[in-house]
Amino acid sequence: MAKYCVKCGKALPDGVEICPECNAAAAQEREAALFTHMTPDAEVWKTPEPVKQKPKRSAKAMNGLWITIAGLLLVAAAVILILLGQPASRVARALRSGDFDRAKEIYWSTPRLYESEERSAKIDNAILAAAQNICDQYANHELDADTAASRLAQLGTFGDASAKMLSETYAEFLDYIGSQSHKDEGDRRFADGDYLAAREAYLLVLPSDADYDAAQAKAAECLTAYGDAVVKQAESLMAADDYPGALAALKAGNDTLSADYGTFSEAIDALLPQCYDRYAAYLLSEAKNLGALEDYEAAVAKLRGALEDFPAERAELTEALAQYEESARKKRLETAGERADAAYAAGEFAEAFQILEDYLALPDEDSEGAKARIAALEERFAKDNCGEAEKTFDGQRENLESAIDVLNWGYDIRPLEAIETYRDHLAEYLPLNLAEAEFDSKEGIIFRNTGDFVALNGKTYSDGWIWGEDGAEITFLPDGAYDLLECKFVTRRDDKESAEGQFEIWCDGEKVFTSEKLVHPQADGQSVSVDVSGCKELKLVFLCDYSVSTAENGYCYHGVCNCALTKNMDDA
Repeated sequence: MAKYCVKCGKALPDGVEICPECNAAAAQEREAALFTHMTPDAEVWKTPEPVKQKPKRSAKAMNGLWITIAGLLLVAAAVILILLGQPASRVARALRSGDFDRAKEIYWSTPRLYESEERSAKIDNAILAAAQNICDQYANHELDADTAASRLAQLGTFGDASAKMLSETYAEFLDYIGSQSHKDEGDRRFADGDYLAAREAYLLVLPSDADYDAAQAKAAECLTAYGDAVVKQAESLMAADDYPGALAALKAGNDTLSADYGTFSEAIDALLPQCYDRYAAYLLSEAKNLGALEDYEAAVAKLRGALEDFPAERAELTEALAQYEESARKKRLETAGERADAAYAAGEFAEAFQILEDYLALPDEDSEGAKARIAALEERFAKDNCGEAEKTFDGQRENLESAIDVLNWGYDIRPLEAIETYRDHLAEYLPLNLAEAEFDSKEGIIFRNTGDFVALNGKTYSDGWIWGEDGAEITFLPDGAYDLLECKFVTRRDDKESAEGQFEIWCDGEKVFTSEKLVHPQADGQSVSVDVSGCKELKLVFLCDYSVSTAENGYCYHGVCNCALTKNMDDA
């Protein structure tokens, strides 16, 4: 901005430090003086007191009054003419007309105006009035901020006293500038859709600002506009089927208006129930579509998560959720059953049962359905396992052990009663090896032999009893479970040339069989097959021609080898 001479008030060219008019040092900018010397206690102008009305007088008195007034007017005119010719009056007139350059020219060209200790009150009042007029013009948007600041700075160039005197006026101008700035910021924020920030800016506009009423109206409009903007945002989200987002926006909008501003939005309140209704219809439609694809899990997840968004229970959503939960349970059971069937078909029988057991252990699942599936799979497995054992057995005694092994394998996988029953049934037809069986009583010299027995002909027999005393006997209790006794009678000696021996078989106290005499050196033993059906007490008795086998008679021994009780295979 321009610099002015502190003495004569003339404008100085840029860069000049000495006034070309009066040779005084150009020590400061007059604009700077305005900012530097303004003080809050500067004198401000006062509004003149209103003139009081005098009471009317009589006509005669009035004539005299008019004559007096005329005289006074003539005197006043003369005084005015004199005053108008005075420099202070000329400065004041220039200031009132807004010709600040002319006012400064007169002021600084008249030393007695700026060198006197007390400047004319007429000039001060004119300066203050001009400053106030500038502020009013700015407040009414007749001047922009830069122009108003520049003109105020010019008023501050009437000496240091001017700048100090204008401090309050300039403070008022700064308030106006801030007020206008807030108004402009409010307009920008409103245009950008930031209505709450716009409202805060509008509320900062000063009551003395010409835009104050408009700003207050705009501040009230901001809250309505904010509610409308929230509704518009929610409608956009609803159009994209983002109902949770729409509800969140509406609730946040109402919360903001209620908590921060103590009001609400009719537009938001009107849209909220519509949003809930459309949300519910959307959820039911989506769940139905997922149900048609048998994706019940997704339908359940969509409904279950959405129910939390509603302030009260929605019967149609709750019922749909229960329906899809049941369908999902059935689908999960069906899936588990399919996986179990696939494992079973692949021979992974234990895995098949484990899949169903794992499903049964899950909470809130179809336990009854799972139990039915497991029972059906058990029945299938028992049938298949017993069928495989029966096929292995094929009615042949020699296949019994293999068939029972099949059943044992199945029982280890799943200990089912049907498998156990069939296994026990087949086990009844297994031969009972008397060399390993428990006996009830024994008399005389008889030795259990579960190893080999070498007969006189050099043949080897196993699993039997060795007899070495005449009249020796052993008793078993088969309890009627067997039908046939099969065994081999053989003999052995060390050095005696001949020795006789034979066996008797007794059932329940009645002798049912007597063997041939086994005479050394007989080459082969005697095979025995005796019907012992229903026999509860079985006794074997040995008779020989020597009392006791000793070294004197060459240690002659007789044996009952490969001796076993068997059950009739007719009903196996």
